Amino acid sequence: MKPIKAQKAILNYIDLMKFFLGLLPILFILASCSPSEPLAEEEIEDVEEEVTTVPGWYDDSVYSTTDSLAFHGYSMASALDSVRAAELAEQSAIENLKFEIDRHSDRIRNNLAENDDNYNNSEFIINLRNAVQSLNLSDAELTYAHEESEEGVHYVFSRATLARDEALQKLSGKITDQSFLEQFDSDL
Repeated sequence: MKPIKAQKAILNYIDLMKFFLGLLPILFILASCSPSEPLAEEEIEDVEEEVTTVPGWYDDSVYSTTDSLAFHGYSMASALDSVRAAELAEQSAIENLKFEIDRHSDRIRNNLAENDDNYNNSEFIINLRNAVQSLNLSDAELTYAHEESEEGVHYVFSRATLARDEALQKLSGKITDQSFLEQFDSDL
């Protein structure tokens, strides 16, 4: 073999080795990222879902509603202690009840604002929001449903209800605008 051909062969061999040595870390990375389990699909066991008894009046997509007679706030809470779950559910249901009263009050305000700009006044809006948020709803009617899982988790479903005329009476002690109160009353 001539020296030039031998040198070219050695250089080609070195280039080939560099290529494989550069490829080796990439192969190690790919191998370390691949799953250690076989890629064949294994049968997955059907896991039985725990079925809780949800009361008919509870819908997890609805937090509050109103009808012709009352405002309603709903919630569900879970805890390892049944008393704690009930307390959380009650607090959330009452807050959702306030939200519904606030939403209804704001709808009334918007209707009145179509004819009177005073109802778009920031002072009126803030006073209205504060009045609703300061309502004492401790006398709201509370309905509970309780379920305990096999793992000992307590689920409490709660509904807080306040009659519309009671809501009007509570708001009339905090809001002096007679047009608003009359519209709230007539919307019953």
